[in-house]
Amino acid sequence: TMELGGKRAARIALASTQRDLARALLAQKRAELHAELRAAFYGLLGAQARLALAEDNLALARQDADSVKHQIAAGRLAPLTATRAEIELTNARLLAVRERTELRRAQRSLAALLGNRSLKLTVVGALDILPVVPPLDMLRQSLRMAPALAAATLETTRRGAQVHVEESRRYGDLTVTAGLRYMNELRQPAGVRMVSIPLPLS
Repeated sequence: TMELGGKRAARIALASTQRDLARALLAQKRAELHAELRAAFYGLLGAQARLALAEDNLALARQDADSVKHQIAAGRLAPLTATRAEIELTNARLLAVRERTELRRAQRSLAALLGNRSLKLTVVGALDILPVVPPLDMLRQSLRMAPALAAATLETTRRGAQVHVEESRRYGDLTVTAGLRYMNELRQPAGVRMVSIPLPLS
């Protein structure tokens, strides 16, 4: 059987495009994971910094509250001053609790990306150093090479290749058969060959 209508070439083109698309999708997933890891890392770094500030603020609020109590006992401050100090201390405690919760959430986010939610992570870095922004031309070039854009382009190509495969199936295949047939005229068997080509009628 001989395939007609470019069936084999269409299948090869489709398989090649599917392979390239799989590679592009893998690159896209890697880029997405890298971005998620980067965001989770700096999220945890920021949560650590905020908790440190909240704990420093709590320590100062405790010192202020103790100082106010001593001054009230010595008669240098009115008792009403203690109420304001206690309110500030309570607010500092609530802030510290909230920041600890945010820290645990940030730790779980990064640990989940690393494949182990039970990890209690601590990261080291600098929040005051901003990344260098590349020139606009370099950003445009990077956009053209982005894995997501490459995957989208290859998906369009794959669909076109799939259409070509379906279109090639409209053409029948050339079938050649051989055998023996008894010929009445010759009164003996004779070798025969038959060629059949289906005609597309639609």
